[in-house]
Amino acid sequence: RNNPIQQWGNLLQSQAMVALPLSLTCPIWAQNKYLLLALFITIWVNDTGAYLVGSSTAKLPNGNHKMFPRVSPNKSWEGLIGGIVFALICGYLWVRVGWISSLAGGIMFALVVSVFGTLGDLTESLMKRTIGVKDSGKFLPGHGGLLDRFDSILLAAPMVWVFLFLFV
Repeated sequence: RNNPIQQWGNLLQSQAMVALPLSLTCPIWAQNKYLLLALFITIWVNDTGAYLVGSSTAKLPNGNHKMFPRVSPNKSWEGLIGGIVFALICGYLWVRVGWISSLAGGIMFALVVSVFGTLGDLTESLMKRTIGVKDSGKFLPGHGGLLDRFDSILLAAPMVWVFLFLFV
């Protein structure tokens, strides 16, 4: 009511930010249904690896080095590296099980998913901090909201689509 143009802009931004990236999962599935599953599993493994390594290094005497404390206070460079290593293991496994045809492709896929998944997570955290909310919804209490479950895929899926478009 106070600012209809801004509300309209927010609506369009949410469509571009959520609907468009999720719609790109369809051509990924059409290209290789296992690659879509690999995308989700790699994101989850990357997040788990980042959490395990980041929380473990935080207990060391020197602690860990925060990436962007104002945006996401618990993300560290050590966690990022740990997530990438775990994702690279996934990339190798996708080659071994035949979901990706070459080792170079598996490594590239894992790097794209890990880096852009982390950037998607940071982007969503930045938006939440900008508008002053802790959780992006009430559907999953204690998990930051439903969007937190999919924030990594919002940048990773378009980049995997670009990867497929350029290299497959």
